[in-house]
Amino acid sequence: MSVCELLAPPQVCDAVDDRVDLDRHGRRDLTVRITAPAAVCRPGDGLVVTWAPRSPTLVGAFEVHTAVAGVGAVYVPLPHAKVCWSAGAAVQVTYRLIKPDGRTLEAPSGAVVECVSEYPPLLDFADVTEATNGHISLDRLDARGATVTVPYDDVPVDSGDTVVVTWTPRPSGVEPFETRFTVERARGDGSAQIPLDRVRACEGSSAEVHYRVIKRGGIGEATSGRSVFAIDPTPDPPPVPRHPRPATIRRPHIG
Repeated sequence: MSVCELLAPPQVCDAVDDRVDLDRHGRRDLTVRITAPAAVCRPGDGLVVTWAPRSPTLVGAFEVHTAVAGVGAVYVPLPHAKVCWSAGAAVQVTYRLIKPDGRTLEAPSGAVVECVSEYPPLLDFADVTEATNGHISLDRLDARGATVTVPYDDVPVDSGDTVVVTWTPRPSGVEPFETRFTVERARGDGSAQIPLDRVRACEGSSAEVHYRVIKRGGIGEATSGRSVFAIDPTPDPPPVPRHPRPATIRRPHIG
């Protein structure tokens, strides 16, 4: 028997009958159990667990790196923020050991689990730079209109992905507006402009803003929650004060 054959398949502790119910599991990290036999593992060995969806998802395969603290069992948490995007996909979980001399030992087989959820995860909400407490004042906008911001730090985006921003007026009969841009650097915030005339069309009512991310190559897509903004009417200009004419004093003519 080779050394690698001593490595048992990983076990996804939160799976029941090879299914992970993401709704029931909540926002907790997923736990993978790795058996660390003394014949193969030593404290200090590197351990890399790979989570690899078998179908396109917004967050694809990722790795978690840790170290073996002792022989027996090693429990490796997989972050919920990444696992949740595998809803509806079958996922293969594998691992490998990295010895101090650089040798890599791969477990001969992995585990396959199906991630199920009735509520697909939503991307974080967009915001409008010019808004205050959910209100957009038209007198605060310039000719460019309203600026919608997308928080890259909280959204799984990469350079080359496409972000599609949709502005949906609440009044019936007003057409939604859609604009898109390509992610250049996946840090900070992305932004898109809603033209001033589109914002003015919602004066006195409200509009929904949401966005979706399309992965480069179209291999995955996800949508954000919907933010609602009230568009405040432009205030009437203050009345022009009327100043009384100064009184004219006529002096009597003395001849």
